[in-house]
Amino acid sequence: MPAATTSSVPFVVEWTGETRSPVALVMTPQGIAYANPGVDVASRVDDVLWEARVGTRTGRPRHAVLHPARLRDVMQELRCAGCKGLPDRTADGVPWVLPLLADEAPGGGWEGVLTSIPPMCQDCASAATTLCPWLSDGYVKLRVRQAEHVGVRGNLYRRPGESETSPELVLTDVDTLVRYDSPDLPFVVAREPVRELHECTVIELVDPHTVSWPARTLDIIRLLVQGIPHYRVADMLDIGRWTMEHDIILICQQLGIDSRKYLRYMPVVVAAIRRRVVHLPPLTPVRLRERLVKVLVLMAAGYTNRQIAGALGLTENAVKNGVKEILRALDARSRLHAVARGWQCGILDLDSLWLPTSASAPAPAGQVRA
Repeated sequence: MPAATTSSVPFVVEWTGETRSPVALVMTPQGIAYANPGVDVASRVDDVLWEARVGTRTGRPRHAVLHPARLRDVMQELRCAGCKGLPDRTADGVPWVLPLLADEAPGGGWEGVLTSIPPMCQDCASAATTLCPWLSDGYVKLRVRQAEHVGVRGNLYRRPGESETSPELVLTDVDTLVRYDSPDLPFVVAREPVRELHECTVIELVDPHTVSWPARTLDIIRLLVQGIPHYRVADMLDIGRWTMEHDIILICQQLGIDSRKYLRYMPVVVAAIRRRVVHLPPLTPVRLRERLVKVLVLMAAGYTNRQIAGALGLTENAVKNGVKEILRALDARSRLHAVARGWQCGILDLDSLWLPTSASAPAPAGQVRA
């Protein structure tokens, strides 16, 4: 195997030839500091003390460890973590690749996630998904429009006077988030900058343990939730209709849901909404009559008009009229579009969106599956 070179290893990765500075830390009335004034000045950026390093980029790369100063610099300018170049920016923002860690994605999906990982250009992102140990357990590729710099992660020390028993340095938290508006900021030795990501578009999601969402499948879903008929989506993406059908069937198989033609698209879109892999911004709330809400819930479950009529004790003609009223109220172009807009308008939520498996029986009227 050829030896690693600085040009073949991500710019932010630390090397074995780089070590933590041996200069001691001291506590002052103003906050934590390095005992050597020269090191202290060199390690401060905007009044934040950063963990100092000595040595050079020699030896072997430590792929699981990021160099504080290089990480800070590329994160500050939103440069690529791999090559330090400027990543390509589109209308959807700059590209980001994040690991599927339990504490990375909040309950609402990737919107508002906090990360210490810089963006990546397309070439470096492709290499990172196979080489980076952080991404070996799954990853998400995003396009991000807004990335607010909110704070740092590092070691937090006890303030002077908080401990009468020990005048020495007391480490209170390791690798903790300290925001820029926190009174704790003078007492942290920063190791990683933290940005908060907003207006995120999921480009690809790969999870070896559950369901992976390929980039092309997400492109299909993004067009479907805009109300574009499925027979036009393939033409817009310049792919064959059978290719599109095959992509949807593969997701159905991973989800264990019915992939029959008349049920195929709705459950895949519902699954994407539930897992927040498609960003649907909120719309002005719309109120529907209770019976219409029940019809919309069953539409989201992939029910036909006849099945909805049987579940709710209505005539099929009444259901047809109800569907037309729902489409008109939500300004929707199709049943699938109505479900997406029902989510955006706050009519549907996680409790009312459920996925019927191929073996599941129709739910009784008013019943919702988890």
